[in-house]
Amino acid sequence: MNPAVSDIDDAIVGLLIRMRRFASQVSLSNPRIQKHSDLPFLRVFWACSAEVRALAEYLVRHPHEASSVLQVERRIDVGTVRGRLDARETTIRQIGSGNPGLFVSLEAVRSYATGPNHLVVWVLEEARRLCREMLRTATAESAYATHFEVVTRALEDASRLEEIRIASAQINTTRRPTTSAISQAKRVRTRLYHLAADAYMSLLAIEQGDEMRIRDVLQEALLGPLEMWKRFELYVAVAMGDALGRTVGIPCDLSPSFSLDGLLIKVGDYRIYWQAQTGHFSTPCLEPSEAKVAQILKALGMNAGWDRPDVVVVNARAREVVAIAEVKYFTSEGNNGRSAIRAAIDQLVRYVRGYRDEAGWDDLLDHSLAIPVLFDVSLTEPRSFGVPWIVDFNLIQSQALDHWSRALNSASIPSRAQSPLAA
Repeated sequence: MNPAVSDIDDAIVGLLIRMRRFASQVSLSNPRIQKHSDLPFLRVFWACSAEVRALAEYLVRHPHEASSVLQVERRIDVGTVRGRLDARETTIRQIGSGNPGLFVSLEAVRSYATGPNHLVVWVLEEARRLCREMLRTATAESAYATHFEVVTRALEDASRLEEIRIASAQINTTRRPTTSAISQAKRVRTRLYHLAADAYMSLLAIEQGDEMRIRDVLQEALLGPLEMWKRFELYVAVAMGDALGRTVGIPCDLSPSFSLDGLLIKVGDYRIYWQAQTGHFSTPCLEPSEAKVAQILKALGMNAGWDRPDVVVVNARAREVVAIAEVKYFTSEGNNGRSAIRAAIDQLVRYVRGYRDEAGWDDLLDHSLAIPVLFDVSLTEPRSFGVPWIVDFNLIQSQALDHWSRALNSASIPSRAQSPLAA
């Protein structure tokens, strides 16, 4: 039976949470961020979480809920007295400047520079900054690009409101809201400030390693925009990184966003790319049937192009692709996985031609994987050299990828991944 959608979602989130290595926590009383490799990854997905979207959308619908207060502002004018005259300061200024028309007064002005407004503005600006960062690096066809565009549009609409623009000009948004600002926001009856407090407290919970909150954000923002087959691909990529991390004894470093080059995970010398050819790919010489297809497409005014592998593993020290994974997801109950394995093998052989010359095909295939979501096929054992590994969801769940990762790492002894690189 095919694994349920929830099984795959839970498996991805479980792996990602297990990778979390929070070296420090961010406290409510002293909310200073300390750099950590995993936090950027989580903050990006917090920026498009339900709490942040609810705040932005509510503010657009209720633009006048941002309240102001009356504050006294000292003014110095020539020939005009605004508000209450400060006789002492006026005398001192007139004597010092020699200008008898100079006056100092105290004027009551309406200000948005309050703790609760600081909280609202900071959440909006921080979320908008993170969404923009994601959009700069995400590919145009990415499911995340569309998702983040929608959230960014709501955040920008909220930020353009007059009250928010005035508050932004009066508030130092480079500083995080204080504990008292959060307490004030929770005490007022206005829903706007309650939503801002919820969004900010959600971020603090993530930064403090709250497993339940991290799970909720990843389920909603990381997996929500993806079709099921993409979720399974993502699970395979993360599971491969997790297996390599156990083998080399180095924690995985997750990419903060899915960038244009497709880099997802760093673990020692290994780089795991998802849905990317990488810069190591070179279009191979076409076989006769491929050349004929390219000829026909060119006559139609179309480019033949070249598929990209689902997952690519690069050894950064050796500067070469050392493994490819082709993932096949299907939902038909009667499918035993045989056709999926055939299709995956066909594509793997096609891909290796772009990464190695013919003499190196078997070596690369020997460390590559064909991964149907499930299979019930008897395979010849032991596996011959040059034959890819065959595993499915259930085998990955039982950590069968550990055998693959140990074999891959043993074959990479000259450039064994024992120390992190800055690549």
